[in-house]
Amino acid sequence: MLRFLSFFTIIWAIVPLFMGSSAFSATISDRLAEARDLANRSKFEEALEIYDTLVKLDPENVDALNGKARVLSWMGKYDEAVIVYQKALSLTPHNLDSLTGLADVYAWQGNYDRAIHLLMGALDEFPDERQLLIRIARYHLWAQKKRQARDYAARVLNKYPGDKDATEIIRQAGKIFDSEQYNGYTYLNINGDIPNGHNFYTGLRYEPNERYRLFGQIDYLERFNEVDGRISGGVSVRLKERWRLSGNFGFAPDAKVYAIVAGSADIAYSLISPLVLYGGVNASKFKETELYGVSVAGEYYPFGNISILSRVTLSVTDFHENRHGWDTALFLKVTRFVSDTDNFFVYFAWGDESYLNSTIDQIGDIEARTFGLGGTVFFKPSVGILPSFEYQDRDGGTRYLQLGLELKFRW
Repeated sequence: MLRFLSFFTIIWAIVPLFMGSSAFSATISDRLAEARDLANRSKFEEALEIYDTLVKLDPENVDALNGKARVLSWMGKYDEAVIVYQKALSLTPHNLDSLTGLADVYAWQGNYDRAIHLLMGALDEFPDERQLLIRIARYHLWAQKKRQARDYAARVLNKYPGDKDATEIIRQAGKIFDSEQYNGYTYLNINGDIPNGHNFYTGLRYEPNERYRLFGQIDYLERFNEVDGRISGGVSVRLKERWRLSGNFGFAPDAKVYAIVAGSADIAYSLISPLVLYGGVNASKFKETELYGVSVAGEYYPFGNISILSRVTLSVTDFHENRHGWDTALFLKVTRFVSDTDNFFVYFAWGDESYLNSTIDQIGDIEARTFGLGGTVFFKPSVGILPSFEYQDRDGGTRYLQLGLELKFRW
């Protein structure tokens, strides 16, 4: 009888504990569901309060940590989200919600390589996990890596035939053009009575990923009864999330009109979302003179689809007869983007903007007012044209009229 009473007493003591634990778990589950619902309705502050309360009660609650990190990332607080996701991963290193959430934050910051690398490690353990494959495919798509995006989306379709996300990624990847070949012609008339100038050029632009851009070009020029040829090229590299460095060069041996050797370097910094700042230097060696210049510029997007670019250039020309010429130029350009490929632009420049000009008649202490307009139109996703018009009125009565047409092919 005593043994029976002792056993009954123990059971009576344990049952409430289990009931209390179960009720406590139910409460946490309800609060997590409530926080998710608030977050999905964009009530981030209220959701964050619930997640913070749950994390204080149980600092090792991975679901609460993931929820908090997710809300922080949706609020744009990426650095804070990374810290919380990393804490969750320190508790459960293979938690897919933590891994995919952290990868999403890296990708939203534009750090696609880091996001892909993080999930590739998890893919070794979960080779057929859909959410890993889809994200890796999507990150490659965002990074403009067409082939890799297609490959990982195809792996999803092999495992899950008809998957809508994978099908859409493959469709969008088909629209990525990382190469553009262009051919152009410009006609120049000076005062209507000086022999006309003709410039034929062909080139290639290549963007293997969102970090690098490359280009090369060959020019043939007839001007002032002279014939010149030139080879030019350049590279642009994204150094960090907000920084991009570009360099260009040109080489025209024995040139009379072109610079024999020319080069420039520019640094761009995205100060805030709609504003980009630029700084640059350039140098050119002509047959009879050398040119050096510096420039500062800013590009502002007031409405998303409109760009306003303003640039100030200071240049010095060192003539071989021991003469020096100084020039300051102001440049303003407004571009209206109709789509990702089509745009129209107008510009005005005062002074000689030697930052852009590369022929001997465009350098020196020149006072000029230049008006230009043009635009790019793609009739097909892979074929487009760029017509342009420029009129330059110089002190002394000299007038330049230039017409151009460029044909583009993308693949």
